[in-house]
Amino acid sequence: MTPQFHTSTEKAIWQTVYEQALYEVYSEEQTIQLAIGQNSPALDRLIAIAACSCWALITAYNPRSQCLSEAVNQQHQYELQEYLLRRSLISLPAIGKDPKGVWMPEPSRLILGIESTQTTSIGRRFQQNAIVYGEIGQPAKLLWIDYGARD
Repeated sequence: MTPQFHTSTEKAIWQTVYEQALYEVYSEEQTIQLAIGQNSPALDRLIAIAACSCWALITAYNPRSQCLSEAVNQQHQYELQEYLLRRSLISLPAIGKDPKGVWMPEPSRLILGIESTQTTSIGRRFQQNAIVYGEIGQPAKLLWIDYGARD
């Protein structure tokens, strides 16, 4: 599914940016590295301990890839965290980083035990282009948000 607001060229550029990003999840025991298209045995162990089979990594920073001020982004991220808490979704702090340092790191949340449809609904609510999603034993992948769909 592709976002309705980008051209195919813009989507290709953003896809490359997202696929090259480095993602880190912070648990009490360790920092877990994630990358699109790669498995993470460390994350699989964490997910198994939590008795889950799937996960999603999402940020509320820079909706639809429009750069906003740090203060506005922090408010959006706070709203995401509150949203997850109200729904009793278990999440861990995470971050998305550009290995080339072109864009600033974006604080994120790794949500445990969340299905892809619920994940895209949250992504749509916080106006993200895509989220990182995974299932135990499978490589991390991008799920593009379809803004034509309704929940």
